[in-house]
Amino acid sequence: VGIGTTSPASALHLDQPSNNQAGGIYLERNGSSYGLSLFVDSSGYGVIGGNGSFTPSLIKLDFSQEYVGIGTSPESILHVEKALSSDTQSTPETILTLSAKYTNTGADGAAGAGPRLLFEIPDDNTNPRPGAAIDAVKENGDDGVSNTALVFNISQNDSTLDEAMRIDSAGVAMFGTTDDDPVFNNAVGASIGSNSGS
Repeated sequence: VGIGTTSPASALHLDQPSNNQAGGIYLERNGSSYGLSLFVDSSGYGVIGGNGSFTPSLIKLDFSQEYVGIGTSPESILHVEKALSSDTQSTPETILTLSAKYTNTGADGAAGAGPRLLFEIPDDNTNPRPGAAIDAVKENGDDGVSNTALVFNISQNDSTLDEAMRIDSAGVAMFGTTDDDPVFNNAVGASIGSNSGS
């Protein structure tokens, strides 16, 4: 079926009459004056956004470079942008949220659980392979305690990620060890190597 064209190239082919929301596809929510919009803009980006009462261009797809932009025209494979809530704010703006949750909340979980950001590197044998990771982990199995540590992991020429540095919920940085020696750390705020305080 061709709409706006006499030579459809697919089962449903729409040749936009204009390169904006009015020329694209509009899926409206029943009983409302807004919905989902899909079109290709004048710059050639595929745009997914809103129409009707809400008209943001939420996602832009750069077909030639295979880039995705959220809130912006992409300049890399994934580009996320959000305006500050206030130009005079003195606190960070949340741009990206990584969450982990329980399947069953009926019982406490375990220390060490949490979300991970994994980095993979190119490799001739297993392409790609794990290279490094950053974890936010629970320090306590009691779900009533939200103490969280930030853990940095690296690979030592294998697929196993080894902890290299940890910043615990007290703000203490530990390098190459998880032994938080209070005598040493209260003095300089760090543990280095396998023997804390050496």
